[in-house]
Amino acid sequence: MLINVDFVSSLVCKLKCGKAAGYDGLTAEHIVCAHPILIVLLSLFYQMLVLHGIVPTAFGQGIVIPLVKNTDGNIADSSNYRGITLSPVISKIFELLMMDMVKDKLVSSDLQFGFKPNSSCSHAILALQAGVKHICDNGGTATLCALDISKAFDQVNFYGLFKILVDCLFPKCFIDLLLDWFSECISCVRWNGILSSPFAMYAGVRQGGLLSPALFAMYTDKLIQLLKSSGLGCRYNDTYVGCLCYADDIILISHSMTVMQKMLDLCDKFSVDLDVRFNTMKSVAMRIGPRMMFVLI
Repeated sequence: MLINVDFVSSLVCKLKCGKAAGYDGLTAEHIVCAHPILIVLLSLFYQMLVLHGIVPTAFGQGIVIPLVKNTDGNIADSSNYRGITLSPVISKIFELLMMDMVKDKLVSSDLQFGFKPNSSCSHAILALQAGVKHICDNGGTATLCALDISKAFDQVNFYGLFKILVDCLFPKCFIDLLLDWFSECISCVRWNGILSSPFAMYAGVRQGGLLSPALFAMYTDKLIQLLKSSGLGCRYNDTYVGCLCYADDIILISHSMTVMQKMLDLCDKFSVDLDVRFNTMKSVAMRIGPRMMFVLI
């Protein structure tokens, strides 16, 4: 790909100002307001990274900021926190460059409504309502199961992700860059202005990373493809709506409990193959229709 001054300048314009600095103390404002010669140097720097398939060690350094999920819950419970990683701004520009490099391949199913422009939770709800209404209007009872992936972003298996990228015929230089990048991921936690000792990251994609949502969507896309190819689940006007996803939240729709059990068996296979854990405490099942009093076991 052509990495020149104009291209890097366009990437810099996409940076969001007002964000916290990474490990190096640099913010987007430093890059935007810097001398134009910096863009020239960055373009040469990024050319070398793509050419050799490596990234600097500093690209893997991040600061994890714990954010409370539920302010009304127990703030002393570690599970009530979500970690957002602050990455170096120079690496964020390179993430934008990598996204442009594979924009034609970095896609996911239409049944994944998260991480996409002009797509929201409302669209997923409309698709859910249409599927349930279709089953009920034809005299059936809709069986639904909502699944929650436990620590979704933090437990992405690197090798499973790379296998998916290889199967999707991603460019070798892109995979080489990610392999080198993920092998150097080191983070520390910042709490009340104090940094913890650094620790290595052996799994997961960084929450807050620009490339992370697209990679995670491709990771969960494997489950959507598995269910869709099985033919199990609800169809509406010849369109498959048996599995709807919004980020790491998944809802399955079927016309019977028997079919739902088969779909859950496929989800179990997916969890084993890609080392995914479903949170049973947040996963629920229900039925809508004339036989809704039949209890799922």
